[in-house]
Amino acid sequence: ILAAAVFDDVLGIVLLAVIMGIASAVTSGVGLNGLQICLIAVKVFGIWLVFTFLCILFSKKIAKFVKLFGGTFDFSIAALGFAFLLAGFFEKQGLAMIIGAYTTGLALSGTEIAPVIQERIHGLYKFFVPIFFDVMGMSVDVAQLFHVNVLVFGGIYSFACIVSKILGCGIPALTLGFNLKGAFRIGSGMVPRGEVALIIAGIGLNSGIINQSLFGVVILMTLITTVFAPPVLNFSLKIKGSGVKKDVKVSEFQIFEWDFYNANLTLLIIDMFIRDLRKEKFYVQIMNINDGISQARKGNI
Repeated sequence: ILAAAVFDDVLGIVLLAVIMGIASAVTSGVGLNGLQICLIAVKVFGIWLVFTFLCILFSKKIAKFVKLFGGTFDFSIAALGFAFLLAGFFEKQGLAMIIGAYTTGLALSGTEIAPVIQERIHGLYKFFVPIFFDVMGMSVDVAQLFHVNVLVFGGIYSFACIVSKILGCGIPALTLGFNLKGAFRIGSGMVPRGEVALIIAGIGLNSGIINQSLFGVVILMTLITTVFAPPVLNFSLKIKGSGVKKDVKVSEFQIFEWDFYNANLTLLIIDMFIRDLRKEKFYVQIMNINDGISQARKGNI
């Protein structure tokens, strides 16, 4: 679901860039025909695909380059700087800057330093996310949001969004090894629209592609799908039975369990184990401090 959601968001952002290219040409007085629109789409998709391919292909070299800046805090800021540079490049090419930042994240997600960067810039994430939602909230014309036309169209649009996600994601899942329960779970998990939908709507509003009424519809749809999805997904997960037609065997994972019957001894051994891993150049992060879950990564291990 997470992988599909990421791909869905990226495609939405790229399509936004195509619409922005068309809108820019129209506002500048340039007449467009079908061929010119196709050329804009080819340019946008071409730039995105080429840079995504190059960033993923050279992801380990990018990670190696940012590590030259020093310790974990230093290379995390360097990685953030690289994302800003790529975002600026995409903006200069007429694409939304979020695509460049997204591409950087996709490239680094498969490297050993990805969890380190996430941990080090988590404070920035916590700081800026509320500001983002605050700005989106201030962009809403409340009077428009409660207009009858907006409420009616917003309700119909939200229903269509929910059904399209459940069917559009669930039906393909049926052909890929999932049964009806699994397909329903996947469709339910894909229903919510979040920050990317709001980013696209905000860009559309600021660039004049949509008006306040349509922006209100998008806000209403985001609220409804976000509230609707958790109870439905929770219900789908409570349905007994596997969600796949055949049991999936995952051979690349191994599980080892030890019980030392003593909490202090366990903590001592874990501490020694983590220190040894760090000596062997593993990057070790505490993923969940309450449950004592840590992750160690080195290359592909």
